[in-house]
Amino acid sequence: MLDLNRSWIQKQGDFFVESPIILLAAIIWFLKIYENGKYCTFPHAIELLNKKYEDVFTILTSYSELENYLSPFMDAWQGGAQDQLQGQIASAKIPLSRMISPQLYWVMTGDDFNLDINNPKEPKILCVGNNPDRQNIYSAALGLYNSRIVKLINKKGQLKSSVIIDELPTIYFKGLDNLIATARSNKVSVCGISGFFSVNKRLRR
Repeated sequence: MLDLNRSWIQKQGDFFVESPIILLAAIIWFLKIYENGKYCTFPHAIELLNKKYEDVFTILTSYSELENYLSPFMDAWQGGAQDQLQGQIASAKIPLSRMISPQLYWVMTGDDFNLDINNPKEPKILCVGNNPDRQNIYSAALGLYNSRIVKLINKKGQLKSSVIIDELPTIYFKGLDNLIATARSNKVSVCGISGFFSVNKRLRR
């Protein structure tokens, strides 16, 4: 969500920034517990979010685990604050709707690949790239994968690994600061490259 709305990064904690993030979190949590997570994918979350909010809230509120997530939305709904509720929901729907894409959906619904790339039992090399024509959209998906990867690889007992990011300023990488600060002890190196420094390095050669 922060990758899709870069201005929100400086406004974390604001009501209309946190509300859509909490709503998406509630939907993801519902998908995780429904039928043991069979449909817990990012595309399913986007599609569910875009259904009628009356139907979505009726389903979500039937799970006691989600009550705390939904309380600000239920207060607005039951209190007749429709404009506020519509604003909260639209703040989640509008940016995420930009990610509706058959190609992106295909990639993000597979379950044949784990992101623990430095797992000693199944090491991997993962290379992902952005599309300059859809940079603002795909960077959100990349940011999501990157945030998950840094949590999985920064653990004891894993293989040595490296995270190399070209054009780092083009994505919001949640958790990168913590990775840089703590990963050395877990044999993880981090290398961020911007186009400016890459070009200058080549010119000096």
